[in-house]
Amino acid sequence: MSYFRSITDSHSNVSKNRYYTLGGYKWGSFGSALYWGGLYLSSYGSNDGVVTVASSRLTGGTIIREGAWNHTTIREGSHTFSVFKPYTMSEQPAVASSFSAAESIVTEPDTNQIVKGGQAEKAIQESFVIEDGAESFQMAFLSERKMASLKLKGPDGQEYKAAKIEKDKGDFFKGAWVHTFVITKPEDGRWQVTGSAAAYLLVVGIDSPLDGELKKDKNQSVKASYKTKWIKYDRDGKKKLKEAGKGSKAGKVLDGELTDPGVYNLTTEITGVDAKGKPFERTIIESIYVDENGKTHR
Repeated sequence: MSYFRSITDSHSNVSKNRYYTLGGYKWGSFGSALYWGGLYLSSYGSNDGVVTVASSRLTGGTIIREGAWNHTTIREGSHTFSVFKPYTMSEQPAVASSFSAAESIVTEPDTNQIVKGGQAEKAIQESFVIEDGAESFQMAFLSERKMASLKLKGPDGQEYKAAKIEKDKGDFFKGAWVHTFVITKPEDGRWQVTGSAAAYLLVVGIDSPLDGELKKDKNQSVKASYKTKWIKYDRDGKKKLKEAGKGSKAGKVLDGELTDPGVYNLTTEITGVDAKGKPFERTIIESIYVDENGKTHR
């Protein structure tokens, strides 16, 4: 999308039509395609499960409203017609706000998630670190089957069972069993996840002031190290994406470091200590596109 917009937003015809936009920042119900889309896109800011609020804006366009809609409700007249109806009249309301290309800023991915997964041939023994000061966290554990024995154990030894277990009906993980844990005022330290052997995906979303600290440039109070793995994808003869290479490096992948044209999936693992010397960890997953000129689009 970033590459596409870099072409269209600067086109000579961009101002020949008048555009009016709506933006949404609500996801679908838990387990739906819009929920998982929203979870992934949350790294890039507010979104409706498919499109970020930032991407909904058009250069020179009028922003009518950005509200509590998901990607389905924003397209339904019963939810939004009354909002944009005045703009269909011959006498239109005063312009509330407009968007220019100069306001288009590349959004740094948020750092509020931990992602782990794999194929456990024996019993699952996974763990992750929750830092001091976290307000709460939610863990979604996805597996190929329902796991009544799945347990989450805190650093203090207290065990938790899933608050909700249901089968995913969306398109992303259709048929997978989703086990949801919600923990408020969690103990800081290492949390353990145990269960029977299975293929699994574990996603932890953390509400913590640390996320803001990690975004600050040259933050001296937080010590963090980064390691990134990447997979490159190209299209085969049937125009389907196929894996075309992989690699890893210490640190983040910066613009211009990957020059071979194609789509790249980046997974960056962050570990470190906060201002109090307490450990933390995070995972950033993002996709980038490198064009024929070697320019990176995020």
